[in-house]
Amino acid sequence: MAVLRFGLDKMSAELDKLRQAQDKLMDKCDFVQMSNEDLPPANRLFGHGVMGFQQRTNLDKFGLDNRTNCRYYALKEADFVQEIREFQTNRSRKILSKQESS
Repeated sequence: MAVLRFGLDKMSAELDKLRQAQDKLMDKCDFVQMSNEDLPPANRLFGHGVMGFQQRTNLDKFGLDNRTNCRYYALKEADFVQEIREFQTNRSRKILSKQESS
């Protein structure tokens, strides 16, 4: 129903934009799509027919180290959330230690 309100032509155009952005990201980050069974056990996802992504190297196609950016796109959601928690916890500790020393 929501798609009909938005418009089938508009939705098709938006999906094309999404596919193009996804293709650029796959190319830039040197990702390969893999069957869930072919991923290392720690990286496997849940759900029938789910595909995963893995980087071929730690370098993007420009030879730049992209572990700090591209890798987030291939992380499982729970792992990504855990990294955010750790980042926020460390940031909070720094702020609190500055306040305590003032």
